[in-house]
Amino acid sequence: MRTLLLLSILAAPAPVLCADTQPTGFFSNMHYVGQTGDVIGDEVFIVYSREGYFAYVQCAEGSPGLPVIVPVKLKGLDVEFSIPEKSGSQCSGATFSGRVSKTELSGKWRYPNVSHDAVLKRRRSYWQ
Repeated sequence: MRTLLLLSILAAPAPVLCADTQPTGFFSNMHYVGQTGDVIGDEVFIVYSREGYFAYVQCAEGSPGLPVIVPVKLKGLDVEFSIPEKSGSQCSGATFSGRVSKTELSGKWRYPNVSHDAVLKRRRSYWQ
């Protein structure tokens, strides 16, 4: 009986999906444009909790929008999350789908009428 219990515990899925690449981390392409004084880009911080994976997301198009925390759908290293329409974020109403690698989160933002590719490097936050 103890052996069966130990084997069932060892066989249970763990939040870590790949030994080399973790789905969690900080990803950003946010930067300052000196000529215009604008801040543009996106930051995504993917974390794990007992309730599943979540992303802290902040988008900037000239000035930074409100950050939001949203649940993440994760299949292997493929991620998807949606920003609520009335969130106050500058990416409100968008869905992001992409893939995490050792060096970046790359994918596509899809809005109701337009979509665009995004590459966010694993790095510190623009704000640090």
